[in-house]
Amino acid sequence: MYDQNPLELLMVDPATLVIGDNVRTSVDLDQDPEFVQSIADHGVMHPILADLHSDGTVVVVDGQRRTLGALAAHCPVVPVVVRRCDPDTEPDKATRIGEQIRSNDQRTALTHSQRTAGIAAMLELGLSVTAVAKNASVDRSKVKALAKVGASAAARTSMDDYQLTLDQATVIAEFEAEGDTHGIERLLGTGTFNFDYKAQQLRVDREERLARAAAEAPYRDKGFTIKDGYSWNPITHEEVLDDDGNPISLDAVEADPDRWGVALSCTESWFDLETGSEVAEDDIDWDTAENPDLEAEEGLRHANTIETRRVWDREFHLLYPDDLDGSGLHLSETAKALRNRQMGRRAEPVSMTAEAEAEFKEQQRQERRRVRELNKRAAAATTVRRTFLTTLLASTKPPTGALVWVATNLASDPHLVTEYHATEHVAELLGIKALDKRGGVREMAEQASESRAQVITFALLVAAMEARMVNDAWRSRPRGAVDYLELLAANGHKLTDVEKVIAGHELAESVAID
Repeated sequence: MYDQNPLELLMVDPATLVIGDNVRTSVDLDQDPEFVQSIADHGVMHPILADLHSDGTVVVVDGQRRTLGALAAHCPVVPVVVRRCDPDTEPDKATRIGEQIRSNDQRTALTHSQRTAGIAAMLELGLSVTAVAKNASVDRSKVKALAKVGASAAARTSMDDYQLTLDQATVIAEFEAEGDTHGIERLLGTGTFNFDYKAQQLRVDREERLARAAAEAPYRDKGFTIKDGYSWNPITHEEVLDDDGNPISLDAVEADPDRWGVALSCTESWFDLETGSEVAEDDIDWDTAENPDLEAEEGLRHANTIETRRVWDREFHLLYPDDLDGSGLHLSETAKALRNRQMGRRAEPVSMTAEAEAEFKEQQRQERRRVRELNKRAAAATTVRRTFLTTLLASTKPPTGALVWVATNLASDPHLVTEYHATEHVAELLGIKALDKRGGVREMAEQASESRAQVITFALLVAAMEARMVNDAWRSRPRGAVDYLELLAANGHKLTDVEKVIAGHELAESVAID
């Protein structure tokens, strides 16, 4: 039994301590390098509890992790609270086990939110990043991210409640700083699967909302009603006639804002690189997009002569189609069919031709809507995929299956390495800042090891494939895209819904866009 001698606090060489039986059966310091670094920087801050046996052996009762950490950190001495005992009887062994259980139960580790809040507070007190890293024993590269999370109530709460990673919690902090509480709710509402992709979609949505508000402002100022969301079977100005039976002009619509609503949609259009004039989609030879050396078909434009821009399409919707008496306006037969479809009834007799035209117009509108949404999702997917690629291509060894994929593509698609914009993409993915992108890649390759050179070769083809992964690749499904996405998925990239369409896992029509 333990005697009544007072406890003694000694400074002891951790190498002389004996770790006795412990309810904590294993300690893996490799999983917690910051703990060892903390001991190396600050020593053991909480004394180890040990029994001093009659033969002089000091046996650790509580503190085996601190003891092992001190040994790993090469600490010369550690604080030990020593008590004398005779440990040969069973009651004392049972007492020791009970003490170990109680000791661990009485410790409550800091939550992630508490830790990040503390780091944010240290920075606010004026400590440098280096000083905070040393004081808190955290990786210097993580300090700013931890502080960003610590300064955000939403990020701190989410980190604890949803077990978010530091990177994910940083995204929540970003959304809170933007005042995007709705985005935070949507981001966390369905769990953390494909978190980065959902976050990027929400960023794009937020950016589009701001751009939409700016685009709507002139119409709002003129007194037009702004139509939010998707309207089914609207009657547009193209289906409204004047007293002479002719379609009304846009000038007539602009002069009558009380009668019309405006629906704006963001879409992509093509413009001449030199003149800036708009180019019709049907005037472009899209085969030249993948083969820059290919001459455009006669009468068509080479894809290299155009650029894609996002523009706002406007559509005027008749607000009160049943209140046209005395207005000088009349519904066309197709407009009557659209009104019937709006109301879910057949209030006006219409011809089969008008009904078919109304159905065709709505199908076209829905298809344009799906194209816009999937193109937008493709842009978000590209951002997330390239972030993944940046990490993948930073390795000194090629990923699984990369060399076979490279050899196969060079044999079957030799023009791949000359893909338009491929040089710009490879420089971006490899982090090359030189103005001469091609020269920068060559210099990196010349200085690389054999294994790293294989990664750079892989990167050259990856960049070429990325040049093919344009926003509407879900429709065109570029050559090699299926094998490319499957390779990335095999190396840890989570395919997004639109990438699954490109890879043939899903149909474009099956992707929910609401």
